[in-house]
Order: sequence, then C-alpha cells, then structure tokens
Amino acid sequence: MWDAKVDRAPLLALTGQVATQVVGTGNFQELDLVRAFQTVAGFNHRVQKESRHAELMSLAVKHALINRDVSHLTFPDEIQQIPAGEETSASAEGRMGERQISPAPESLEKATRLILRSKRPVIIAGHGSRFSMKEIIKMAEHFKAPALTTSKGKGVSC
Repeated sequence: MWDAKVDRAPLLALTGQVATQVVGTGNFQELDLVRAFQTVAGFNHRVQKESRHAELMSLAVKHALINRDVSHLTFPDEIQQIPAGEETSASAEGRMGERQISPAPESLEKATRLILRSKRPVIIAGHGSRFSMKEIIKMAEHFKAPALTTSKGKGVSC
C-alpha cells in the first residue's frame, strides 16, 4: 500500500474485521484497521450496517482514481454476511472530471516550434501519456522520431 501511495498508483484495499460487537475487547485477531491504515489511506472507512454501501464503494473508487491515492474499506464480520440485495451505485457519469491533462496552448505552441526546428527529435512518453498513445505514435511517425518510455511509463506501448 505504501508503494502504491508513493508511486501515486490508485489502489483500493478491502479488509475484513472482527464483528463490531467485539471490537475493543482484545478478541482473537482484532485490530483497529481504520486506525492502522490512517497514515497510508487517504480514504479510510469502516463499513457499518447502516452505511450506504454502494455509495461508500463509489466514493472509495472515486478517491483512488481522482487523487491517485490509496482507499481502504474494512468490513466487520456481520457486514460480510449481509446479502447484497438490489442496491446499485450511481453512475460515474458527471461525477468524475476528465482525467486527461492538457498543457496550456502557449506551451504547446512553443514545444511545436522547438520540435520543428530540431534536427533529431526524440519522444519520451511517461505514465501520463497512457491515454494518448495513438496520437504519440502518429506524431513520432510524422517527425520520424524514435519514441521511448520512462520507467514509470514502461506499461504504455509505443
């Protein structure tokens, strides 16, 4: 979890907990998981019987994706045994902004001028390029430039 936090890799951790009625009694394998994960998880909650379960899960996922952080939900024993029922989470549509990052137009124009004047341009694609690889490959072909990836971008394909 700490690796994910340091790398800013979205992570959702779901953990089991002893029954709520025995929390604080020193029961076998009891550990305050919300407290244990408080320093690593930006979103960190214990799911209760009265919780809005689907909404909590949506918030945990949203936090992990948007903030590129660790989210944690812990489920006491009695919650793990409740049938899911028909409750569904709300759609992500309209709840999450565009994840793609775009440079300022002035920066893009300056970069274009520099590339056009260069003799042997090289494209270095990092993790942030993962949603734009088609465009990057097209640009590399246009400029006849090799395309490389950074160590954090090693999962993207050029």
